[in-house]
Amino acid sequence: TALAAAKSAAEANTSAAANSAAQTALQAAVDGLKTIQPEEGVLYTVKNAYSGVYMNLNDIATATVWSGAALNEVFSFVPAENDGEFYMYNVKRGRYLSNNPGHGGGHIIFAADNTNDAVVVTIKNLGAENRVSITPAGGATIHHDAGQGVVVAWNGDKNSRSAWVVEEVANPAELVHTLTVSEAGYATLYLACDVVIPETVEAYIATEFDEEGNLELTQITGILPAKTAVIVKAAAESYTFAYSA
Repeated sequence: TALAAAKSAAEANTSAAANSAAQTALQAAVDGLKTIQPEEGVLYTVKNAYSGVYMNLNDIATATVWSGAALNEVFSFVPAENDGEFYMYNVKRGRYLSNNPGHGGGHIIFAADNTNDAVVVTIKNLGAENRVSITPAGGATIHHDAGQGVVVAWNGDKNSRSAWVVEEVANPAELVHTLTVSEAGYATLYLACDVVIPETVEAYIATEFDEEGNLELTQITGILPAKTAVIVKAAAESYTFAYSA
């Protein structure tokens, strides 16, 4: 409705006041657009709209969040207690975004191992080119700091490094972890994310020692759960383990 009114006012070349009113109504309509929220169980990349690089996590103990070009640094958005609020979970690293130990202007965003230490974020439409803001609870908008390449809490607008593009991963099967098995026919594997076990690969978890001191193994099939150490048995070759949402 606002777009039609603005179009009519422009075509009719009416008064400046009419054009101004139409423009104001149009901007109000844009500001009121409902942001399409992420879906549970779907994988996403989070790209900075200004710099064009992707948000990802380090895997060190007190990881900061930084921006790089690694397209396989994918996130899932885990619904929090209230509608429209999410935890951002990095699938590859198996960690959540957190604003501990501090939040507010200029503080670096951290990572957490569980939702107890994670931060809830909200996503708001910025009214331009699918750009959104991502705001941690109690903090300022997440912002790509160009100087250090880190992601910090900072307030910006749709034309700044505080604008992000959240895009669904079209083909999650293309996001894989590669494991090479030597001529010995065995390897070990431990990943922070869920992956699909290839059909020609056998994966075993160590369950217990028997009375003679032999380690008993139990085979698992289908999905290899995150943070599960396994012994892999397969012919000497490189295998791809696709990420699972």
